[in-house]
Amino acid sequence: MLIVGAIIDLLLAVAFILYTKGMFGGWGTAIFIGVLLCLVLFAMHYSVCRTPKKSSEFYNSWKKILHDDKKATLIRLASIGTMVYVYVGIVVAFPWIFGPQNVWWKMTIAVAVTIWPMLIMFMDYSKAGTLEKARSYYNEILKVLSASKYDSLLDNVGGRSCLNPDTPLIGGLVRTDNDAWNMLWLINDLIYKYKIPYSIYNPSNKEWSDFVKAINSGALKDEKKRDKTIKQGVELSRDFCGINETLGGIAIWVTDSLESKDRKALESQLND
Repeated sequence: MLIVGAIIDLLLAVAFILYTKGMFGGWGTAIFIGVLLCLVLFAMHYSVCRTPKKSSEFYNSWKKILHDDKKATLIRLASIGTMVYVYVGIVVAFPWIFGPQNVWWKMTIAVAVTIWPMLIMFMDYSKAGTLEKARSYYNEILKVLSASKYDSLLDNVGGRSCLNPDTPLIGGLVRTDNDAWNMLWLINDLIYKYKIPYSIYNPSNKEWSDFVKAINSGALKDEKKRDKTIKQGVELSRDFCGINETLGGIAIWVTDSLESKDRKALESQLND
């Protein structure tokens, strides 16, 4: 499918250049835009095609990132369809953009309509990069876990050598409220390290923010507030572990949080 997509992309680029040389007033601009489109669209198609299928992955934590075999094939076909859509969309939109009423909002609409499907394929269906990042962050999490303050968590699963992406959080690393409290500081270390929220869901972020404010205000040193604060922290930790489930799930949380931040930054640039 990768080779088929590459051939179709190249043929579409050639056809695009031949068709638009008159629109762009010569070969130079037509070739430049055609080659640029060809490279960008192939990068999209390549990233989709090199995303492994779910059946090829061993760890269940990583399988959650990937698509079922049938869906993966459909997505790869959709990436070829996206190529056709973008080329045709630009050809159709160009006369409208630079018609008698050349206004900025036409360019905005044209870019959104023609480019957005390609961005969706990149961000939502190209998972090879996401998987690579998750594996990388998993290794970073193992380094954080090597700190002596997390020894009790590792003892619950037989030591660091017994860890893998499918190591469960609840019932594995976390078995008691004391473990949940220790896990809380691992969560905090990762939030601080990667500058990400406790959750990509806003309601949970407020609870985390309230907890952090309580800690920073000295709640653990106040006998009246100490028990309530610890209980709140343990609940947050258990909620986090229930959502992310495994050690690999924590790596996916880091990956999703950073990709969400990058996506919002990109959307902000497009809207400016």
